[in-house]
Amino acid sequence: MKHIVRTIALVVAMFVTLPLSTLTAKAAGSFASLPAGHAYAEYVTPTVSTIVNSGAVLAPAGISCTEASTTSTNHAANLSVGSIGGSSTANTVVTNTQTATNGTIQSSVTMQNVNLLAGLVQSPSLQATVASTANASGTSSLVKQASFSGLTIAGIAAPTNPAPNTVRNLLGLGTVTLNEQSLSNGSQSTAGSVNMIHIRISVANNLLGLPLGTQIIIGHVDSSENIEPAPMTVQAESYGLYAGAGNQVVVSPLAPASTGCVGGSGQTNLATKTLTFGSTGVITDTASGTLTSSGSTAAGQSTISGLNLLGGLIKADKVVANAQSALSSGVSSGSTSVTIINATIAGNVQSQHPAPNTTITIPGLGYVTLNEPTHILNSTNAIEGVYAMDIHVTTPLNVFGLAAGTRITVAAASTTISMY
Repeated sequence: MKHIVRTIALVVAMFVTLPLSTLTAKAAGSFASLPAGHAYAEYVTPTVSTIVNSGAVLAPAGISCTEASTTSTNHAANLSVGSIGGSSTANTVVTNTQTATNGTIQSSVTMQNVNLLAGLVQSPSLQATVASTANASGTSSLVKQASFSGLTIAGIAAPTNPAPNTVRNLLGLGTVTLNEQSLSNGSQSTAGSVNMIHIRISVANNLLGLPLGTQIIIGHVDSSENIEPAPMTVQAESYGLYAGAGNQVVVSPLAPASTGCVGGSGQTNLATKTLTFGSTGVITDTASGTLTSSGSTAAGQSTISGLNLLGGLIKADKVVANAQSALSSGVSSGSTSVTIINATIAGNVQSQHPAPNTTITIPGLGYVTLNEPTHILNSTNAIEGVYAMDIHVTTPLNVFGLAAGTRITVAAASTTISMY
């Protein structure tokens, strides 16, 4: 994948609880465009139990699906992702400005004393800013700033303003991309993103002990604008598995697929993922949506083949979660479904089509709810969401070492269509 999905800053918040929140009320007389912008300091994937804060987005700020002029900010000190390193301070700011004639969203990040991979990559400061604009003439995005101060790679000075997508080799580890940019400009939609530092670990059994495929992103900003064909938003999301304990991310959403506020399509595939509490099998997640003046539709699906969790307490040959919504002329419709093939829980065979909110006790651990849906259907909203499995750990000191309060959601899909 050329770039990490630019909306990763909000992906955890989007997926942990279904359904998604609806659009902020439209400001009177504002230009008909839908902005989105995000900024964050650090993100490391995949989640590794031995690396603190891996899988978590640090110092995130974001604005999405609103026509109100507003600002989102965040500040963090002493950021660290375990042995990978971190920074002393980070500031993120996303500002949306909506007038009667145009909409502009700008995302910025500033960081100090970045030190990564035991000093292999260092920069006393870095800054990045990207902005997107929409008006009657069309849409456009621009990288306004992407600069370092005192950047060194393996002890060698690097340019203050490196050319977009500059790649350097990291001997025995992989590569680092500096000022990684992506820009897309069209008449009705535009998007731009910058990763100031993007490290990819491509050498197995490296001296730092980082897993093959590890990606480290430092200093991310993105922005986008979409001119609306109708006064509504269309969103769809899906993911294979997520685990959290309170505010702590245990496993970030696996193979997330999503659309923007005005629909689109996305698909993410992931080979078998081994976790401390089992393995997922192959994951395929899809999301799609269509927004038109006559009506809109959205669909999300998550499929897992070969699920095996908690030492075989939960097994299934296949798990499928579906959600779909439609809204036209004030009439909404939608549905969810869950299919689990050859599934056993604590040794007991389960129905291929479990009834909604089927709850099963897991001795010595907690319980799992199968086919857990959410439905909101009215004249202005068509919202559907479902978890195929929602595992709750209630027993402390269990044999799996999972903290009481841990929640594991398996095969999630949601769709949201909202008028305003």
